[in-house]
Amino acid sequence: MPRAVEMKRKRLITSFGLLGVATILAIFVLRRKEPEHLPSRTGSEFERVIEREANDPTNHYIRVDTPINDTAPQLSLTTDHQSTDGPNSSDGSSREWVKTQARRLAHLREVCSSHPEYHTNFSDVIANHRDHLGSFIYNDTLKIVYGSLCKVQSTSWKQVFMVLDGAVQRVEDVNGKSWSSLNGNLHYLSSVEDTAGVESRLRDYTKYLIVREPFSRVLSGYQNKLARRNPWFEKLVGRKIMAKFRDKPSKRDLLTGIGVTFTEFLKHIAYLDDREIDGHWKPMYRMIYPCNIQYDYVGKQETSDVDIENILGRLQMSEFISSFPKESERPKTTTDLFNSCYGKIDANLLRDIYWKFLPDIELFGYELPDLIKKKFSDIGFDYKSAQSNLTYFH
Repeated sequence: MPRAVEMKRKRLITSFGLLGVATILAIFVLRRKEPEHLPSRTGSEFERVIEREANDPTNHYIRVDTPINDTAPQLSLTTDHQSTDGPNSSDGSSREWVKTQARRLAHLREVCSSHPEYHTNFSDVIANHRDHLGSFIYNDTLKIVYGSLCKVQSTSWKQVFMVLDGAVQRVEDVNGKSWSSLNGNLHYLSSVEDTAGVESRLRDYTKYLIVREPFSRVLSGYQNKLARRNPWFEKLVGRKIMAKFRDKPSKRDLLTGIGVTFTEFLKHIAYLDDREIDGHWKPMYRMIYPCNIQYDYVGKQETSDVDIENILGRLQMSEFISSFPKESERPKTTTDLFNSCYGKIDANLLRDIYWKFLPDIELFGYELPDLIKKKFSDIGFDYKSAQSNLTYFH
């Protein structure tokens, strides 16, 4: 073969080879292109982003085959807490989830604008009361901030952050290790020294939280910390409750704090200043400042399966979806237990609890459980007149 022809053949082979490599690299880059996070915006601009994503059939980072389950986990109040406007089938669930998020965030803005008392002097919190930011966990690599709330799957979320922060390699590695030592590896906004560092993370990072129906959350806290043996909470909280609310407490009561009744527990919550209530049952809005922080996502325990999967997918953390037990796998407290516990409580005391948690009920669009409604009706308390008559939904 002539030398000139041979050189031309080699140049063609090299050109085709380079073209093939470039094509492969281009495909890889396109596949790896990171989806945009929903921006922390308000008003029509944010809603246009939401609507555009909801109607985009190519939206690839929210699964379209996510099964929906509207039954409340842990406290199964299927008749009291059914979602009234959320997705109810797997058909088109990704678009429905995005629309549900838009409704939740719009509802939150509406309530906040109508209730200036739900706001706080947040600049003062950041500057002078940094310890009040102890509910916020952040990760600088993924640029996310999580508003953690006790009794709303916060343990599972903290385990995920332990992996992200390098405390353990896998979520499974947390089991059997000292929780307090591992918890010390998490990054809380309360530990950020400079004000600018707190403000920039709350302004620029993706922010999300998971909430829960207040009456259910209160009962869960009681069941977990005081109804079952828990020496730490019995001594920390139980003894105080008995000293103040038990008629003629015995020496054993005051010494051990064992056996706090649900009525005594509710009185403790109703008559205590919000700032002194333990975080496991403190009103949620007091800890995560929903009227001061522009959240990107609001998940709910009642729709946690679909919320967790979609939030993790958007945060590029889909590998952790299996770390959260599905609703069907979680231990449950039945409707009968809810009705049994709250059914024995005086309606006037329940009204005091209602006033305590009214901001949470309004801000996050919760409907009252049927039993609570009935007890209010029995004493002629028109709870709706105390609310903003906004639409309730999950």
